[in-house]
Amino acid sequence: MVQITLKAWSKEEDDKLREIYPESTTEELTKIFNRSIEAIRGRAFRLKIRRNGFILQETLRARAKARWAALK
Repeated sequence: MVQITLKAWSKEEDDKLREIYPESTTEELTKIFNRSIEAIRGRAFRLKIRRNGFILQETLRARAKARWAALK
């Protein structure tokens, strides 16, 4: 059986997330918060924070590029 430990979000983390989420990459966010990208996205959704369209597009482009490289 896998044990999952949930770490509560502090007010300081929420404030930091509001500040940097729209302009940060997924890699930056996971390093800053030391949480999975799913946890970060879930918290941003609950706080009604949206990503900047350009950053989102760059993230998707990087993922596609990595997938193509893995296929070669």
